[in-house]
Amino acid sequence: MFQRRRRDRIVCALAALALPRPSRCILSASSTSMDLSPAAKIFLSGRLAKIRTEVGRSLSASSRTAAGGGGRFTAIFPGAGGPDVLTKELRSAVLAQDPDGGLVEEIDWTRHRGSPITAGFDSGAVGEGCADWLLSGDVGPDAVHGIGISVGAFAADAFVRRCAEELPAGTHVHLTLLDPFCGLGIADPGYGGRRFG
Repeated sequence: MFQRRRRDRIVCALAALALPRPSRCILSASSTSMDLSPAAKIFLSGRLAKIRTEVGRSLSASSRTAAGGGGRFTAIFPGAGGPDVLTKELRSAVLAQDPDGGLVEEIDWTRHRGSPITAGFDSGAVGEGCADWLLSGDVGPDAVHGIGISVGAFAADAFVRRCAEELPAGTHVHLTLLDPFCGLGIADPGYGGRRFG
């Protein structure tokens, strides 16, 4: 009996992590573009802030300078398994489609991946960190394209939403999701359908 009650309390606590907030956060350097429940904020905000900061530090300044020189910047966010042969092929195809030689970054976020329960949240923080990095340059690109694969869809969505908010009007911002993972945590399997459309 005791074990069952304890298990039920744990399941309820984990479920509370993924319940969406009634209203969206306003995007800023200290907040998140993801809808976090109050419980998720308590349990995950420190971890997500750390991920966001580490991602910005891990991307090179030379790439940011190239991305800020006008032209197109494309960020590819693979799934939780990280980059593979198919993401490399995708990168080559994207480069071949841009005659002006836009910059394409494949974002390996596997070291920031937590458990299957937090993967969507972690991925979103990676996308926000990538946007922080891109937006910290003096000049932004003319076009931004975020490509998310599987759970990387959360990263691409967060990246593109932040860029759309912060880059000057007229900057083309595009989101592509390939086989997007749509569940956020364990209690919100329909998040992606509502968020990604």
